[in-house]
Amino acid sequence: GVSYAPDVLYRGLSTARILARIAALPRPDAIGVTTMFSQEWPHIEGTIKALRARFPKTPILIGGEHATACIGYTLRYCPNVDYVAAGEGETTIVEFAEFLDGRRALANVAGLHYRGTDGTPVSNPGRTRLRDPDDRQRALWMARVMREARYPDVWKFVALADVLSIYPLIRV
Repeated sequence: GVSYAPDVLYRGLSTARILARIAALPRPDAIGVTTMFSQEWPHIEGTIKALRARFPKTPILIGGEHATACIGYTLRYCPNVDYVAAGEGETTIVEFAEFLDGRRALANVAGLHYRGTDGTPVSNPGRTRLRDPDDRQRALWMARVMREARYPDVWKFVALADVLSIYPLIRV
């Protein structure tokens, strides 16, 4: 069952409203979910279950500090999550979009963890943390370019609300 009641608000929106907002968009090619804090996980997991029910064939990627800390648990016990991005998500999401677009092999998305064809966990080589502020700005810029979709050959994030941390990836 759902860990929390579906009408509990997550950053101001109920699960039903989150689903409705995503459903109003063009069909997403993937859905990314930020999971920063472990105390939010029970509700986020319930929302992910609802996302999977509504979008059964859409890959779901989670990232953030909670996801990074709980890779093994997630791949073992959370069948609705397809991919876990560990480390610097601003760069990983760009490479993941390139994978979805057929321009990068899944094994070449650094910091990505997923289940192999036999169901066992696969961990790609890790991504080093960005320490230099200039590197962090470059990664944030790449994510911003995706969001704003300034170029037709990139993907964009469609933010559902300024504070919501669930982003459908939609080809533009």
